[in-house]
Amino acid sequence: MLEKELGLEIVGLAGNGANALAMAMELLPELILMDMELGDMDGIEASRRILEALPQIRILMMSGLLDSSVVNKGLEAGIKGFLLRTSAAQELFLAVRTVVEGCSYLSPKVSETVLARYRDLLARSATREKSLLTQRQRDVLKLTAEGLRMKEIANQLGIGVKTVETHRAEMMRKLGCGSSAELTRYAIREGICPI
Repeated sequence: MLEKELGLEIVGLAGNGANALAMAMELLPELILMDMELGDMDGIEASRRILEALPQIRILMMSGLLDSSVVNKGLEAGIKGFLLRTSAAQELFLAVRTVVEGCSYLSPKVSETVLARYRDLLARSATREKSLLTQRQRDVLKLTAEGLRMKEIANQLGIGVKTVETHRAEMMRKLGCGSSAELTRYAIREGICPI
């Protein structure tokens, strides 16, 4: 189908991971359509080994299972695309064409899984960052972003100027900010202070 539809030349077929690695070294294909289940090793391990030796080869992984950890491991190994075995022929052609052209391809169901994991990581990261600051530090940050001076912040919060300075120094350390402007940008970006 690939030869007929896309005009590609099929240079070899491997029955397991060791054969795939040996054939890749010998034939130097432009693209490998790799199955996840290979018998002697999984497709990710075979891909990793091939790409360590031949990083210019593009690998499109096919799997019968939709598992985010498998997709993540495959992407970390360097594969350029991930397709479900249940995909229609037209999607296979699109995926192969896309990867051959040098781009990445994730089937829509795989993309949904990857995006869900990415959103989860972002939410955890935001929660972790917010928990870095105490409520008092968040109050100082908000007032700093609103343009108040240290003495005004101290008066409004009923604390000493030295305490405000200590909170600001600690926030800058925790958040990796080097100036009040950076603290302000952080506060706006995180919704602590509206624009």
